[in-house]
Amino acid sequence: MKRLNSSLRVQRPLYTCLRSSRLWGRAIAVIICGAMVFPVVPAPAEAQSLSERIQALFTRNREVGRASGRARGGAIRSGCQTLDVEGDRPLLALIPASNLGKTSEDYPTFWFYSPFTASNTNLSALFTLLDKDRNPVLQSISIPVSLPETPGLVSFQLPSTEAPLQTGETYNWYFTIVCNLPSGGEQDLTEVSGWVERAQLSPEAAQQLTETADPYPIYADNDFWYEAVTQLAQNRTTYAGDWNALLSLFELQDLASSSVTPLRSE
Repeated sequence: MKRLNSSLRVQRPLYTCLRSSRLWGRAIAVIICGAMVFPVVPAPAEAQSLSERIQALFTRNREVGRASGRARGGAIRSGCQTLDVEGDRPLLALIPASNLGKTSEDYPTFWFYSPFTASNTNLSALFTLLDKDRNPVLQSISIPVSLPETPGLVSFQLPSTEAPLQTGETYNWYFTIVCNLPSGGEQDLTEVSGWVERAQLSPEAAQQLTETADPYPIYADNDFWYEAVTQLAQNRTTYAGDWNALLSLFELQDLASSSVTPLRSE
């Protein structure tokens, strides 16, 4: 079985993640206080056909859009012995190439591939959200999140019990897998991170949404990544080709016919 390297790589220019830490308290401090290059919104593509526009939305500058923790391997070395990872895939975030995606929603949905499951009682998951000044946005800094019963595609919607995202603001999110050491007190981290910009739909796009039962093409055509992926996932039978194309970017195309597990806050 191959092994994952637990060290996290920094992707430039707009990609970073936390390094492994011995103490969870220290890791939180690094999340809040660590310096990070602020992302630049990619320039919009020229007018294209719908299929070409969607492909551009998904593939633009893919080489700098990798989620942290993509190193290949079959296990993660940690202080709690060796954690088996199903197959040959690490934790992945389905994020755009620039690492920044737009949302028009107060409480957007985030998408991941998780090789980690609830069957391993040494593991827990956390979702963290910071504003552009590195201040915690959530009530408790991080939200405990459930893990799926089996490895696969998962989604997590920001709970409505939290403050809504503010239009015009950009936020940095982290999805972290925490390894609780049997000896207690120490934890190893594996995570992915990205940025979300709360933006407003144009009047034309907003009007189009009121006139259709199929919002996916509108979100995709207007570069609203998080809604486009969510709507595509919900309508993956209708848009099987687009769904397969999206998953192919993350080498997940074999999961095109698999179910998606919504994760819940705990």
